[in-house]
Amino acid sequence: MCHRQPKHVQRNAVFLISTVSVKLHDLPADDNGTYRNNGKRVWTYGVAREPNGSVKKKFVIKGKLPSTERIPGKQYLEIKRIYQKNNSCEDFLQLVTFAEESGNVANNDLAVLQYIFVRGKE
Repeated sequence: MCHRQPKHVQRNAVFLISTVSVKLHDLPADDNGTYRNNGKRVWTYGVAREPNGSVKKKFVIKGKLPSTERIPGKQYLEIKRIYQKNNSCEDFLQLVTFAEESGNVANNDLAVLQYIFVRGKE
């Protein structure tokens, strides 16, 4: 797990990031130039906490569930993936995946940072 920002990544790579140490909005500052947003995906799950402490998640919708459709008192977990393209190299992508529960980063404050060359070689 990374507690510091990965820098100068020039290969296909995946990092597990501590969002306590490295904030999500700081991840594009990786010394690889600038990125532009290439889209975002969201998957929403309903969360039920059992009396024994276990957690059950049920898929609700691909996308963000509008607040008008949310059941009051029920918790929801959103899995978010942000796609970014490097401005100087169209084939170089940065993907950030994380979970939010009630607006807070979930899963022990972790995010997955991935670098991918979609065509050509690293």
